[in-house]
Amino acid sequence: AEEKLAIANAKLATRAATISDSLLAVVHLTRARTASLNQQRTFIEAEATLARLVGMEGRVSAVADSSLFQVTTVADSAALLAEALSQSPAVVRAEARTRSARATVGIYRASYWPSISISGTPSLRGSRQHSYDLLNARSFNLGLRGDLFNGFVRERFLVQADANRDLSESQAADARRDVSARLTTQLAALRTAEERIALTTQGLEAAR
Repeated sequence: AEEKLAIANAKLATRAATISDSLLAVVHLTRARTASLNQQRTFIEAEATLARLVGMEGRVSAVADSSLFQVTTVADSAALLAEALSQSPAVVRAEARTRSARATVGIYRASYWPSISISGTPSLRGSRQHSYDLLNARSFNLGLRGDLFNGFVRERFLVQADANRDLSESQAADARRDVSARLTTQLAALRTAEERIALTTQGLEAAR
């Protein structure tokens, strides 16, 4: 802007420009100086904020880190997705609730089966009061018990258990889809950041 103003003044002195051109150059110079002051103020605020974050007084300047420009390419996104699904707390919690709901359904379905009981009792007894000849006796009992009808209580519990299982399965599937969507978004953001780093590096090389 200062160079443009000097050129405008030189043209004005040689009658190659008008006064309006010189005034327009002054306006551009004023705007450029105002923008420069705003950028300096923002820069000072950033250094003061950085000093506060690291526990120091005054201003702290950031040092360029070469590791920031090291780009690591994700080779296998499918393996990364599989690991994310297996390690995600939301997915693990949802799948645990699904297994619990399925087990509850199995418990209520098992109530339709009859229960079998087996018991045995050994005993020794004598035939007379002063007789030492003891008789050995054993008894075994086999029982089969089942409820044919209990007022549709089992059916009501089973229907509720089936509904809870379906809900748990849908929530687990939704949790897996959520993790997949988030991972896809993050990978896309990572690729965009890689492109920006490459463009920034090219710009720095060109500026040098």
